Formats: sequence, structure tokens, C-alpha cells
Amino acid sequence: GLIWKKGEKPEIINGVSFYGFSEDLSKPEVYDPVLEEELTDIADDFSPDVIHCYGTEFPHSLAMARVCKKPESILVSLQGIAYIYARKFMGGLPETVQKSVTFRDLVKKDSLIRQQQKMAQRGEHEKELLKLISHVAGRTGFDREASISVNPALSYHMLEETMRPVFYEPLSEISVRPHSIFVSQGDVPFKGFHVMLLAMPRILREYPDARLFVAGNSVTGPVDRTEVTVPDEQAQNSSGSKRVPLCLRIGAYGRYLRDLIHKYHLEAHISILGSLSAAQVREQLLKCETFVCPSFIENSPNSLAEAMLLARPSVTSDVGGISDMAGRETEALFFPEGDSDALAQALISLWRDPAKAYEMGVRARERALVQHDPDTNYERLLEIYREINAS
Repeated sequence: GLIWKKGEKPEIINGVSFYGFSEDLSKPEVYDPVLEEELTDIADDFSPDVIHCYGTEFPHSLAMARVCKKPESILVSLQGIAYIYARKFMGGLPETVQKSVTFRDLVKKDSLIRQQQKMAQRGEHEKELLKLISHVAGRTGFDREASISVNPALSYHMLEETMRPVFYEPLSEISVRPHSIFVSQGDVPFKGFHVMLLAMPRILREYPDARLFVAGNSVTGPVDRTEVTVPDEQAQNSSGSKRVPLCLRIGAYGRYLRDLIHKYHLEAHISILGSLSAAQVREQLLKCETFVCPSFIENSPNSLAEAMLLARPSVTSDVGGISDMAGRETEALFFPEGDSDALAQALISLWRDPAKAYEMGVRARERALVQHDPDTNYERLLEIYREINAS
């Protein structure tokens, strides 16, 4: 939206005042002091009782904490924990891959090492923020421990996440692709897409028809949307300009992924779907037999919650706060981070036992409908606001 200027009236929609401020979300590691001036003016104009910021790793949260006259009135919702994500960023990649640099990386000054440094910088801003505020809202033992270890004086408020509306709709009757896997993201190493690729040869030995569908920004080349039938809400182009040769626009991680795909002859078994709308993600989850989260670090991934709401049996790495989302063996299967053999075996065990997989999906949906209930979460949020305002 438009940037709000001091002295102007905010835009009011359905009784809600909207103030726009400037922030470059493409460079979240860069702190722009202009944010402090803009947020000071907004806070002075509106005089809020409670200020709720989402994410510890973005500059706007730190800027508000620096300028707020009542920092005890700020509530920050924990999303990812950047300072821990930075440690896990490389996802166990071979050292030669970590240090490799492509033409694209040189031009953009965005090698894997530089990307990790940017995440670490966001982590430093995050730590400063946590030391300035008094209240955080989280949903796992992992984010509780990570935040309180930085500032033991923090008041921690449990608040579950609410998913996008389409995932609460009644389940649709969609034909499931046999032995198909859905992964929600694969563009950065800590998301573990390479672990999924390393697991595929073992899976294919037992199930030669296995297919892997990957959503999100493509770092390996053009996307394939032939399996996406839900109309786009907007134009999707997540693979870069096709006019630029791939060798000039591929990064080190993308090149490593392509090398694995070629090495294990996986081309016919993988579809890179590109960025998807919520409705398209729902479609792909319902079409796929299993959801896999191969990440090296997560707090409580929305992708897993969405899969659970759709009763998809899931296989996930045992990291971060994921064990607070799903019961082991009953609502999801867990494997040690980075262990591609264990991932393959867990997935195969589900496919060998369809009755167990079905029961796991049913239980996962039952839990997710309670854990992510919008009305419950809304009431809990209001309760937190009242607690902060009364303190």
C-alpha cells in the first residue's frame, strides 16, 4: 500500500486504520533507520495500547522496539528463530558445495556463505529485539527456549497459528497419485531438498513409479505446471527469465541439486511446480500420497500443519518444534535430520501399510483441527492483549 505521511489521515477500511511504511523485505538483513522515524510517527498518531509485531527477524520489529515509549506494550510473535537457523543454514552440504561460487553468485554477491552471513545478521538483530521487549508469543518448546535463552525476563505466551482458510474446507474427493510425495520448498539448503533427492534412489528401488512434487521458488531451472489445474491467482514465474541461459542464473545450491538429479537419473520422477497459491497447494497435497518435511531446522512449519489439516500422512525430520505439532508414530513419522536412508525407510514403511497411513492422516487432521482452530486462537490472542494491557 501507499506510505503513510505524518499529518495525513490513515486509510480506514471496515473501521480499521491502515498505516503504510517502507521496508525492503528482499533485504531483511539490512536495517534502515528510516523505519524508526516512520514507526514513531505512526505510533504517535494512533497511540496503541498494544503493539503486535510478527517475526523477530525483520527490521520493522527491531525499529519499533527501539523507538517505542512503552516497550512493555510490545508483543512479538515468534516465527523462525533466525540466530539458530543461521547455524543450520548449510544443511549438511559437502564443504566443496558450501564454498562453491557460480557466475550468478558472483554477480549478485550472494554465495551460500554470504547467504548464511545474511541470516546470521538477521539473528543479531533478533537478539537485540528480544532483549528490548517483554512479551513474545510462541507455540513450541523450541521457540520458548530459544527466546528465553536470549532474555530470561521475557513473558512467554502460548499462541497457536491459524492457517489459510482454504485448508479448513471439507476434504475434496481428488484422485491420489500412487507413490507420490509433496515437498513444500526446496530453494535453500536448510530446507533439506537435497536429503529428499538422496533418498529417492532407495525409494525407487522398491517403488519405481514414485514421483516427487516440489513447490516454491525454483533454483534448478524452469518449472513444470502441467500437474497444477487450479487457476493461478496471479502470474507465476519463479524460475527466472527464460531468456537468460541457466548456466548464467543458477546458484551453487541449484547446481548441486541438478547434479544430484542427473547423477541418480531422477529427471522423470521430479516435478518442480513453482510458487503456488493456497488453493493450488491444497490441490497438490490432496493429490499426493505423502507429505515430507526434510528440513534441518523448523519451528512449527505451516506446511506440515496444512498437510495435517488435509489428513495427509507425513514424514518429517525430528528438528526444532515439530514434535510439538504431531505425535510420533501416531500422527507423523520422524527421522533424524539429514539421514536420507531413514527418510526413505520411513516413507516406504507408510506405503507398505496403507491402513496405518490412513489412520495416521485421520489422527493428524483431528489434532490439527483443534490445534489450529481459528476461533480458539482468536480468543487466546485477545486474552494475551488484555494481559499485556493490564500489566
